Order: sequence, then C-alpha cells, then structure tokens
Amino acid sequence: MHNNSGRNSMLRTNLTKKLFAAVLCSAVFMSISGMAQEKENMSKIAEFGGAMHAMAEECGSYSADQLKEMKAGQKTASSAGGLSAEEFDTIFAKGYEETKAQIAAGDDSQKKTMCEQMKKMQN
Repeated sequence: MHNNSGRNSMLRTNLTKKLFAAVLCSAVFMSISGMAQEKENMSKIAEFGGAMHAMAEECGSYSADQLKEMKAGQKTASSAGGLSAEEFDTIFAKGYEETKAQIAAGDDSQKKTMCEQMKKMQN
C-alpha cells in the first residue's frame, strides 16, 4: 500500500507540473498574441495618422508646428505599442502619400467636403 501512495504522490506531482507548464505556455502565447494585435493596431493608427496629416495640410486645419507635435505624440504612443520608430515612419509615410495622391486626384468639391469634415472633427 505504501508503494501506491508514493506512486500517487508522484503522479500528482507530474500532473501538477504538466498543468503548470500548460498554463504558463498559454499565458505566454496569449501575451505574444496580445502584443501582435497591439502592434497591428498601432500600425493602423500610424497609417491613419499619416492620412490625417495629409488632409490637415491640405485644409490648413493645423499649423506645421502643431502637425509636427501631433506626429511626435503618435510616434511615442506607437513605440509603447510595439512599433519601432522606423516602422512608424514607414507606415505613417504610406498613409500620408496615399492620401496625398487621393487628394490630388479629387476635384474641388471633394476637397471642400473633406475640409468641412476636418473642421467638424476639430470642434
């Protein structure tokens, strides 16, 4: 009987170790998954920031200094979310350039509507 007690104790210890390892792996996976999602979100925010920057320039919604300050704040926030400064700059530039091209392709009526919407967002 004493032998079975020792085996049961050993089985419980092994099972506990396996459960602990499984929980630890799950926590690490969830953390990595969460970081990847956060980085993806920061990428979208950086691209949107570039697009808004282009629109604000076109509409004269903010001064050059204000835009520079906003971009720096977005860059800092993106860094906290996992993007490197280089990644931020690349993604921001993509959003900026794509939006500049769309603005250039638009007519005066579309630009006017865009600027009116920008003013509403500011208020």
